[in-house]
Amino acid sequence: MRNKWQQNKRQDTNQHAKVRALERYGVDLTSTKRYDILWQIQSRQAIFVEKQSHTRSIFIVEIDGIKMKVVYNSKAKQLRTVLPMEGGED
Repeated sequence: MRNKWQQNKRQDTNQHAKVRALERYGVDLTSTKRYDILWQIQSRQAIFVEKQSHTRSIFIVEIDGIKMKVVYNSKAKQLRTVLPMEGGED
C-alpha cells in the first residue's frame, strides 16, 4: 500500500509528463495514452534508446502517429517525463 507521499509523487510525476508532452509534441497525454505508452514499453514494442541509471531508461514510443522520446522508471513502472526528439533537454 502506498503512503500519501508516494501517491502525491506519482500524481506530480504524471502531471509533469502530461505538461511536457503538450509543450514538446502538442499531445494531450490522457490516462489512456499514458497506459498505452507503458504497455508499449513493458511489451517491448517501444524502441529502446539508452539506460540513464539503474532504474531509468529512455524509449521512443508512438502515440497518435507521433513519435515521442520518454523516460521510464522501471522500479516504479512509471513514465517520468517526455523529452524532445532532438536529444538534449530544454
